[in-house]
Amino acid sequence: MIALVSIIALSACGMKQDSPQQSKSKTQTELKKSNRPQTPVPPFPYKTEEVVINNETGGASLAGTLTLPENTDNSTPIVIMVTGSGQQNRDEELFEHKPFVVIADYLARNGIASVRYDKRGVGKSTGDILNATTADFANDAEAVMNWIRENKQFGKVGILGHSEGGLIAYMLGSKKDRSDFIVSIAGPSIQGKDIIAWQNKVALMKSGVPESEAEKFRNALTKVFEYKLQNPTIDSIEDEKIEEFYPGYKSSSRSFNLAMQLKSVLTAKANNYWMMFFLGYDPAKDLKSLKIPAFIIYGEKDRQVPPELNSDIAKQLVPNAKVVTYPGLNHLMQHAITGNVEEYKIIEETFAPDVLADITSFIKSVK
Repeated sequence: MIALVSIIALSACGMKQDSPQQSKSKTQTELKKSNRPQTPVPPFPYKTEEVVINNETGGASLAGTLTLPENTDNSTPIVIMVTGSGQQNRDEELFEHKPFVVIADYLARNGIASVRYDKRGVGKSTGDILNATTADFANDAEAVMNWIRENKQFGKVGILGHSEGGLIAYMLGSKKDRSDFIVSIAGPSIQGKDIIAWQNKVALMKSGVPESEAEKFRNALTKVFEYKLQNPTIDSIEDEKIEEFYPGYKSSSRSFNLAMQLKSVLTAKANNYWMMFFLGYDPAKDLKSLKIPAFIIYGEKDRQVPPELNSDIAKQLVPNAKVVTYPGLNHLMQHAITGNVEEYKIIEETFAPDVLADITSFIKSVK
């Protein structure tokens, strides 16, 4: 759930996400007739336990659900599930879709344990989410990893992350003696500044802007992000500098308006710690350091973390990884028509069954 910003000021899952309470209210009123056939219903052939995991160094208490298959023992593999960006609960719930519940259910039915947890400051978890970055969320996931290791009740321990959680899978997977394997679903392989610039190009083209002009703005926005990262406290900018980033911006009212968007990005206060970290974080170092089994997954129709920008990079940086782009799937791993954000709530499928099967086979293959 990587953010779309600037031209479209949106947040988690590509949309400005409400608080969990607001989302629940909207679910009850606007979406009460939604059909979600993959959401599991009892009775379940596995056990679940409520757990609380303290991250003392990160100042967070993480409330979660431990899902245990029948006949769990110290050879049973376990997966730590890490959500995407925004105020995500343990189920990564969106439009009544609960992808992490669907995944946990499928894994448990196939002999794989899992733990999923409310993000810090969300649901029953405590901690500061407003000033947290991806590095802080990675620290939370590592606390969960330490808790599992100390328990000594399971076999192989892995990270399964979606979107921002995919980045966290790279971060922890690159650390020695942390994770035995990772599954990264729609995890970016390039810097955030490049993803968001691409997203804005797509948004402009969708609104009717010619591709050549949208590409010109994409290049300008990339330069603006780079300049902002180098000068985070800048609060004013000369027209000449805007011209340098976006040549000829005074040639039309549309170009001028886009240039003003660039100016607002440049002069905005750098107090969005998550965004500043995401813009500058380059996954390449962590990807190059991955020595453990890795399954990296993309959807062909993903409009938030596009495979055409990320898949080949992942293959180059982690040659031993299993990297698969699934035809017809969007950012949430749903079979989609366009892949656009607006489809997420319309699609009844929560998570593609073939991806579930492949994730399970991969985890079982880890020795």
